[in-house]
Formats: sequence, C-alpha cells, structure tokens
Amino acid sequence: MKMPMSLEPVIVLLRGLLFFTLFLEATIAQAQNIEELKKGVVKLTAQVDGKTKVGTGFIVKFDSEIVYIMTAAHVISGDSQPKVQFFSRQEVPVRAQVKHAEGGDGETGMALLVVRGKDNIPVGLATLPLATVARVSGGEDIMVIGHPRGAGDWAILKGSIAARQGRYLTVDANIDEGNSGGPIMHSGQVVGLIGGAQRYGKGVTIGTVLLLKNAHHQASPRPLLPVVSLRNPRPPLPVKSPARTVRRWS
Repeated sequence: MKMPMSLEPVIVLLRGLLFFTLFLEATIAQAQNIEELKKGVVKLTAQVDGKTKVGTGFIVKFDSEIVYIMTAAHVISGDSQPKVQFFSRQEVPVRAQVKHAEGGDGETGMALLVVRGKDNIPVGLATLPLATVARVSGGEDIMVIGHPRGAGDWAILKGSIAARQGRYLTVDANIDEGNSGGPIMHSGQVVGLIGGAQRYGKGVTIGTVLLLKNAHHQASPRPLLPVVSLRNPRPPLPVKSPARTVRRWS
C-alpha cells in the first residue's frame, strides 16, 4: 500500500528525531562515563630543588582511611611527600607518602603513593578498571587522562596504538609534560601507564608507557610491558629495551 504523500515528510522527520535522540543519549552516557573515570585520576605536584614538577596518577585502591595511587617514579623523584589533588576536591591538595618506588627515576620506573587519614580523603573517589591482560597489538583506540602542559587539568586526549614491537607498543597520542604517570585507557580499562617523554627525532615526543598486570589483586601492581608513545603520526621507530632492569615488585 502506497503511503499518502502528506505523511512522507512526517515519517522522515520522526526518523530524524529518533536518530538524534539516540545519538544524544549515547553522547550523554559517554560524557558521564568520562566524568566517572576522572574521579579515579589525580594531579600530582612535587617540589625538587626549588622547582615544581607536575604529573598524573590514578587510584588503584581506596577506603575511608587510605588511598593507593599509581604513578611514574620520575614524577615524584626527589620529593618524599608530593601533593595530591583529587578530582572531587581539587581546591584542597593533600600530602602523600611514597610507599614504594621501583626502577629508578627514569622512564621505566613506577611508584606507589598512599594518602592516609579521613580528613584527607574526599567522597566521590573511584578506582579505574584495570586490564588483567593487555591484549593490544595495533589499531586499537586509546584515551589518556591527565594534566598536559597547556591543555588544562583532567584533559582527555585520544589516540591509537600503531604497532607492537616485542615488549613495546608504538602509540600515536599527543603526550606532553604533565601526562607522566597517567593511565592509558582502552575499551574502558587501564592497559598502561605513561612513563615519561624523550625526543628521539625532530618533532616527535616519545613517552614510555608501562603496562600493568594483576593490579586488581594487590595494592602494589606489577609492571608488565613498557609502551612507547609517539606524539605525531609517523612510521614506528625502532625501540630498544632499557638498559636498566626493572625488577618485579614483591
């Protein structure tokens, strides 16, 4: 049966409204999910020799009296009590203690911080879901949450994994100072931690990312695989394993 001509524009309009409604709902849900993820990310500030270093960390475990935070060792190197700003209480930084640091202060080092005391721990915290196995090899989309220079706090950066080179992954993401120690997210889970940045070529910033394993079983996550992050899209660079051996945490 042929549809009356007068109804065709109405049907087209209704279809358009339905599509827009579904798109809007998906956009709102994604924004709400990102806001929840931000609750698990912190801003870190360390003072060393009169200079201020800014980095990122993320919560791996917490209760009403203690919070465990993962970050890169070089972010807090030289400051045994760095300041922590939580997303839900950004205006009141608190002091953390370095519970454990492994691998030195270079790009392969990791550190575990603790914040103690009910007065220092705000409501509205979250732990980020951690991938037990990093099944990433190339082409996967990633998201980085952190405090890169010039982009503001709790900034969302998006990129992709370009290739896998043995124990390393090459990823295309706009990593900058302030992102160090922050989480690398894929499919809503943390698959790595930004270790640092070096310039290996003109216009290219290299960031070492440490993949995590079994972090949901203990407060001291075990580093698994380093990942290299390219700031600008270009063919993967050959990456050598760091000379320093990073021992697994006990």
